[in-house]
Amino acid sequence: MKLAAIYTLFNGTELLDRSVDQIKDQVDLIILGTQEISNAGNEMSLNDAQNIHSVEGSLLESGHEVILQTYKPDLVYKDRKENERRKLQRLLETARTLGATHWILLAADHFYDPKEFAIAKGKIETDLHSFDVTYTEMITYYKKPTWRLTKKEDYFFPFICKLTDKTHVVRGNHYPVRMDPSVRVSPAETFVHLEEKMIILHHFTMIRKDILNKFNNAAAAQNWGKGKVENYFREFQDYDIKDNPGVSYFGGITVEETVDNFGLESLDLRGY
Repeated sequence: MKLAAIYTLFNGTELLDRSVDQIKDQVDLIILGTQEISNAGNEMSLNDAQNIHSVEGSLLESGHEVILQTYKPDLVYKDRKENERRKLQRLLETARTLGATHWILLAADHFYDPKEFAIAKGKIETDLHSFDVTYTEMITYYKKPTWRLTKKEDYFFPFICKLTDKTHVVRGNHYPVRMDPSVRVSPAETFVHLEEKMIILHHFTMIRKDILNKFNNAAAAQNWGKGKVENYFREFQDYDIKDNPGVSYFGGITVEETVDNFGLESLDLRGY
């Protein structure tokens, strides 16, 4: 197995170095897929660009195989997910050119427990090697690294997947579970669900310096009604676990205290 870790990046990159640290010794190749313009037409911040280049430099210095690839979105598309699909397709093609046989997709706010990652990868190499796609459950964090939703997400995220000369990103849903429409590939006929007792994706999607940047550039924002961005931003600013009314952005799910397993409390992550 030659495993390529494919990162798709635009904002929230203050977490990137920590995310990479969790998996860099378990993968053979790291591709940093960046873009100077978001799918919403906004420019990447100078801080985000600097964070990405800093991580690239650190990986090169430590002897890791790393590629920085820039994607230019076609803003003619009204569906932002289409640009996400096209970006992933090009990143997969790069991984294939570099000899990768498997791939895993990540964002700067994606974290896996390193021990769990190693065990799950080993399981795939020995017992689950015949499966085209593996996927995990996901737990999401809100506002603080020690605040997480009391329920797991109701959709799944791909873990280690096969990469062949025919692998391509598709719009259709032939997966047995609910999956983000920008991360599905074909051909994929066999699937395995990696349960939480083995591994789970920790999604720090709401843990960042500039939460408004996230809301403004989110793929889902194109479907939000007028005033939604402002409402979600105000809710984020005001949310207090003591009152814990439930987060409307996540359908009213409440949050709970947890431990800081990834040492993120030491970072400056004001959120606004």
